[in-house]
Amino acid sequence: MQRSIVRFVAIPVASAGVLAGAAFAAPAASAATAASGTDTAGSVTHVESLSALTGLEADGITTSTNPSSDESIDQASNTVSFTFPVSGGNGDASTQTGSVDMSGSGTFASSKGSLTLTNLTLNLKNGTYGGVDASGTQVVLQVHDTQSQVSGTSQSYDAGELTMTASAAATFNQALGTTIFAAGEDLGSLTASWTFTS
Repeated sequence: MQRSIVRFVAIPVASAGVLAGAAFAAPAASAATAASGTDTAGSVTHVESLSALTGLEADGITTSTNPSSDESIDQASNTVSFTFPVSGGNGDASTQTGSVDMSGSGTFASSKGSLTLTNLTLNLKNGTYGGVDASGTQVVLQVHDTQSQVSGTSQSYDAGELTMTASAAATFNQALGTTIFAAGEDLGSLTASWTFTS
């Protein structure tokens, strides 16, 4: 039986120390097209269903983020949010090119294995969000229903839906010794804002 998993970060949570954010995989060849500029002073927030994360725990899978202080739970809306600081990159929302880099990481663990995602990135050109596993494979979610705004050097980018890719599902299932992850699963939403200086 497969559960709907809403998570990215990473995506990669059931309490204030559990990640529900970045869980996804695509070949490392999907690098962002170079944009001319630098990203600073911002954040990327991944919002997921708290019920879905509780479902993961019921299947013996725990999640955690680093830093864990950037996690918040909203019981009223039944969601958990994971916020990662923008650490650099060259993502330009006005041209949908480049990528926004984040600091932090997410770890998923079960009794049969674990998966840690680092080098978190929002790729504006490819419409992906995720990180890199220990083997160097890019593990990403697909971004859908996007909107962006630009006002001077201030930029924002929202995604109404994130979905699991087939390659990400395979990576998660293999690393954690399970079969519950499947392509196309709804993994929540994302909102990002940063300063872009050309």
